[in-house]
Amino acid sequence: MKIKQRLKEDLKKYLFKKQEEEQNKVTIRSAYKLAEEELKSIVELFPELKGKEVAQIIDDSLIAGVVIQQGSKVRDLSLKSQLMSLEQRINEIA
Repeated sequence: MKIKQRLKEDLKKYLFKKQEEEQNKVTIRSAYKLAEEELKSIVELFPELKGKEVAQIIDDSLIAGVVIQQGSKVRDLSLKSQLMSLEQRINEIA
């Protein structure tokens, strides 16, 4: 099946637009609701987050810390991931 050139171009534009929208969205997961000052501090620590749309999700399984997701990029700064990493290292040694 042959796809018309115009349809290809429209699809390409649509996908680029969606990708750009996703890059402008940031999701911050934390164990509790963060205060505005805490959110501002996180954005200041990561300059690439400035000017982005920030959504907050509460995930009590994290114990403490945050997980920052922007598009496909994830920064896991949670205590849960650190404990899992420690457990993995202990199991490798034992």
